[in-house]
Amino acid sequence: MTGASWAIIVIIASLLSGSIASTYQTYRRRSHPFLLMQEVATSLSAGRTVEVPREVIERLNAAWFFPSAIEKEKLKRISQIEERVELLISHGKPLLEILRGAVESLEALSGADGDTPKVLAAASDPLSRTFFDSFVSSAALAGMLNFKPPSGNKEQKLTIFRTSENGGCYHVPLSTGPVDFGARLDSYPILDHRLKPFIATLETLDRLCLRDSFSNVADILASEISVAQSLKSDLTGIRDAQRQWDLHLYIANYGESAMLITPQATLEVWREGMRGKLEVQCDLAERVEHEGELALRSEPNGLLVPAGESREIAFITTQVQGNMEMNGVKIGGELAAKYKEGGSNARMRFTYISAGLRQRKSTKTPAVLFRESE
Repeated sequence: MTGASWAIIVIIASLLSGSIASTYQTYRRRSHPFLLMQEVATSLSAGRTVEVPREVIERLNAAWFFPSAIEKEKLKRISQIEERVELLISHGKPLLEILRGAVESLEALSGADGDTPKVLAAASDPLSRTFFDSFVSSAALAGMLNFKPPSGNKEQKLTIFRTSENGGCYHVPLSTGPVDFGARLDSYPILDHRLKPFIATLETLDRLCLRDSFSNVADILASEISVAQSLKSDLTGIRDAQRQWDLHLYIANYGESAMLITPQATLEVWREGMRGKLEVQCDLAERVEHEGELALRSEPNGLLVPAGESREIAFITTQVQGNMEMNGVKIGGELAAKYKEGGSNARMRFTYISAGLRQRKSTKTPAVLFRESE
């Protein structure tokens, strides 16, 4: 072998060793992420505008207990209406049964006046309920209740005081203990005026007048409960259609070079032992402190995690539940059902960029149960 050949071999060997060393150094300095799934949650954007069906608007307009709505409303408004619906159903239905029981008890008493302690006992049950006070006051203020005073000159049997407490109210001594009836009457003289006939009925314990008053309240309450029950599923559907899922992660970069998390990712949801996997596109956000509270800040250009540092991030479904599709098929309802059942697995698949032989690398988080975090 000639000297020239040896020279060429030496040059090639030098180049190869340099390349190998460079490749090794690049590999050693690669990013090395540690991933921990922290939470699976749902979120709603209160400021998002939603469409309200005409039939829902008409039912709301036919009632008085709920806020009104127009065709385009903020989701916050829908939530406020839904809260009133839940309030009426949860508190109104038990009160309705109590009112009907009081009407039956007063009806069963003999004589025009009945036995005074028994009349007071029958009236005490509904009057001792906080929701009776708020519902009657709201109905009277809305002009839905017109109490009739006791007929004739009735003897006063109950001493009721008008006090300045709670902004003006009536102090009523019941068989179950004293209660304050009405509130902020000093600010609403019209409400005070409309409640006075009912107060006069209580003072005289007029059995028949009390029966008619409670029956009137029960009829109005039953009508509003009927509207509330008809609205419940529609309002839930409007809200749920705007739901998004947030998957919160802790990510630490233990490598020697920075890593850039790309802004798009994929949520995978599946059930062990069953075919089929749901895949939903997600967008990247970072969990940051804003005005003393933790908030999610969108990262449309990706998020850089320097070497040796960590971040708390979240991937948020790009589409709301009502618009989610996979291969042209709506999947939002199925995803919501899996989340409610709680038996499916979920993980995030995303890409990050860093130094190394493979600068763009796809990775998956450990799987967790797809359900509300405890």
